[in-house]
Amino acid sequence: MKKTIAVITAACALASQSAKASDALWDAFQNPPNEARASCYWWWKGDLTAPEMGRQLRLFKDAGLGGAHIIPWGGGKPAYLTPEWLALLGAASDAAKKEGMILDLSANAAWPFRGKWVSEEDSLHKVDVKTYQAEGPRKFSIPAKSAGDKKEKDEGTARILMAQLAPDPVSSMDQIQDVTAGLTKPDFPEVDVPAGKHTIYVVRQLSGVKTQPDFGRVPDHFNPAAMESYLKGFAERVAPALGGSLSNGLRALYCDSLELSEANWTPNFPEEFKRRCGYDLTPYLPLLLNIDANRKKPGVRNSPLDKTLVKVRYDYCRTLSDLFLEGFARPFYRWCHENGVLCRWQAYGWPWFYNIDDGYRIPDMPEGNNWLFSGSVFSGDQDIQGWPIWQKYTSSGAHQAGRRIASTEAMTVVDGKYKETLDLVKRADDFNFVCGINHSFLHGFCYSPANEPFPGRNQYGTYFSEQNTWWPYMRQWMDYNARLNAVFQSSKPVAQVALLFRTSDVWGQAGLDRGPFQTDPPWAHQVWRWINQNGANADYVSDQILQQAAFDDGKIAFGPMHYDALIVLGAKTLVPATAEALERYAKAGGKIVFAGNIPESSPGLKDAEVNDAKVRTIIQGLLLNYPENVMRRSPPAAAAPSLTEWRKSTSAGQCLAWSDQLLTDLKIQRSVQFEKQPEGLYQIHYRSDDGRDLYFFANTAQSNVAVRAVFPSAGKHLERWNPETGTRSEFPVDKAGRTLIALPPAGSLLLAAGAGEALVAEDLPVPPALTTVQEITGPWSVSFNPASGAAFEITPFTLAGLHESGDARLNRFAGQAVYKTDFVWDKSTGGTHLDLGAVPNCITEVTMNGQPLGTRWYGRHDYVLDGAIKQGSNHLEVKVVTTLFNRLRKDTEKAVPSGLIGPVVLSAE
Repeated sequence: MKKTIAVITAACALASQSAKASDALWDAFQNPPNEARASCYWWWKGDLTAPEMGRQLRLFKDAGLGGAHIIPWGGGKPAYLTPEWLALLGAASDAAKKEGMILDLSANAAWPFRGKWVSEEDSLHKVDVKTYQAEGPRKFSIPAKSAGDKKEKDEGTARILMAQLAPDPVSSMDQIQDVTAGLTKPDFPEVDVPAGKHTIYVVRQLSGVKTQPDFGRVPDHFNPAAMESYLKGFAERVAPALGGSLSNGLRALYCDSLELSEANWTPNFPEEFKRRCGYDLTPYLPLLLNIDANRKKPGVRNSPLDKTLVKVRYDYCRTLSDLFLEGFARPFYRWCHENGVLCRWQAYGWPWFYNIDDGYRIPDMPEGNNWLFSGSVFSGDQDIQGWPIWQKYTSSGAHQAGRRIASTEAMTVVDGKYKETLDLVKRADDFNFVCGINHSFLHGFCYSPANEPFPGRNQYGTYFSEQNTWWPYMRQWMDYNARLNAVFQSSKPVAQVALLFRTSDVWGQAGLDRGPFQTDPPWAHQVWRWINQNGANADYVSDQILQQAAFDDGKIAFGPMHYDALIVLGAKTLVPATAEALERYAKAGGKIVFAGNIPESSPGLKDAEVNDAKVRTIIQGLLLNYPENVMRRSPPAAAAPSLTEWRKSTSAGQCLAWSDQLLTDLKIQRSVQFEKQPEGLYQIHYRSDDGRDLYFFANTAQSNVAVRAVFPSAGKHLERWNPETGTRSEFPVDKAGRTLIALPPAGSLLLAAGAGEALVAEDLPVPPALTTVQEITGPWSVSFNPASGAAFEITPFTLAGLHESGDARLNRFAGQAVYKTDFVWDKSTGGTHLDLGAVPNCITEVTMNGQPLGTRWYGRHDYVLDGAIKQGSNHLEVKVVTTLFNRLRKDTEKAVPSGLIGPVVLSAE
């Protein structure tokens, strides 16, 4: 075995570092352009000066950042958009140019867009419904505090739009009486309630939603004229500070996540609805808005009226989403281009999604958002919060629109600030890569003057700051991130499977609420992950994509993407035009899987019976006429009421086996064929313009992963490109054409397959487990250098978690601690590795006998000795860099594990 390893090692040492013909992809990998380097959110919270801006931009550049994104924030001086603030914006632009840095700017202060020049008429609108119970016969009037014009927090001005009276319960539209006139009388607003129990539905129209005195009103996002007026006013104020043009210093203008307080109206909405949907919305509006009355829970009510309301609600959501794309997304994109800058925005939002399916194909730089700690509101569960879903829709939109960059707001934190580690950052970043993301905007760096007392200013989000203990090590991750971004941005994604989610079902049952979209059914948005871990890749598609796609030779062609199969995720309804598209696809040899449900109806109300029958006939015909290519599959576990309950009813192994069999049944040629389904090992596949296949692997498990794999490009020359070092080496395969993917926890691998013959090895053994040869027990001495406060030393020191100490200097310690000891080595063999054992939430640097052994900023703290050990006495120093959390935590917060705990051992193969 050792001989085989030696042969492989010697061959790899012949790494292709010699001069070759010009290779643009390799050059970009070695020297990533600024566009590939991460940028950071730069929160401007006051006390701004031009010299300090220049200093901070140099700080960013030295840390490996390629640019910054200015986010204006309230409360500081100079105030936003004042002449003084605008002059400083111009100074920041000049400083960025001087440093060769990219500069982006939010087209607003905070978010969403706001401006003092936005009129009440052009402001954001919504409608809501208030219900009142009344038993007649009696006269009813609305309580004075809810009637007429009034101001409410984030809601602006309210007025009664309409009112209805209905028996409780109501079962037919014929039972509903319009009582708007009675409840809006100027003198005595009241209505006669007949005998029996009744509900009065009062619909309010609100304008000026989310107005803030410091920044003004939010423009109507469903009215292109209102949005264009806002953007025109923004340019008129900002462009002069940049020499008359926004493009003179800015690369992109930006809109953050769409947090519009459930905005759902524009003054001409009734007319637009009737024009698009073919009927009057008004009679249905009160019941439609009363969605919380158990109506969004399937099966709770199933009367003819409820079935009608489900279809009306779909039409309402479809209209609102279309108006949003027409009123905000496309005008913002056009305006950016008219002003010579790129368009960046996040199509997801809170609490609603306004067509995440199609929205991400519009901007030049679609942007998602990943979180490290999502806070108690989501129980820390990334699938309930949903950020992996946003990432996948972001990259899918970028792929289909042919955008080179799919970006993300990266490392967002609410609860748990200062707990962040570079290990967590790398793990999250690697998962972003396998989601299809290839650029990061770090969240974030708060403008904080150099003389600001410890720990400096901060904003929620990961603490990217020069006062953070691990800031000096950040360049190592930055370079790693940039090299991978450079390769992925310069290549084209490869995906075999298109996924159509049951958006029309969700809109009908639950409206635009992102919660049901993300978790109902709980398995649907997990499918892409299972496919990925089985060696293939998938993108989300929409009704619009399928209706506009070309179908040929079994493929779905849209933009630059070509998919080999379509999986419909849990849909009970299909838009008739989409059903017709599936029929065309099946006739062209397409492969279709209906996972979970068979669509049996259409989602909209107009011509419902005809359209329901059309959808049912088409889908049943596909199953009957194309049995080899069109199939139904039940999900890998029984239905469950929640994501948590569903997880209890299944296992990762079941899910991976399900998707493996599905890919086999579909005869999909995978990007990589694993010999077994490696749980926690993700991959993504790109192809360069010169035909090289690029494969990135990331181990998200907490244990080692080792699996043999075969690529479709078997026989090609295979190289490992190391993003940590910027070097490359040949990567061997065995005689059967298999290669070995062996990664530790948090480990990753980038392989490039191109022209030439593969390096063939006799055998590719799984790396053997290391055996402990000797434990280094001390005695230890430790020098503590806190991030704030006086240094101190403890001798002797017994290895243990600092967080568990009764000494406040230790359980509150944050900074650098240098552990030193001497030990005797008298073995004739072994001692090839030093394993520090447990060093939780820390970075380590090791020297032995004065010889640096390296740094471990992620994963295990295991060092190759490379001859540093010697017979007799040896001196070991371990620098341990902790997080800031234990120093800055509240008294009510529990300390996180920290320090060198060990055991520290010498080991050998």
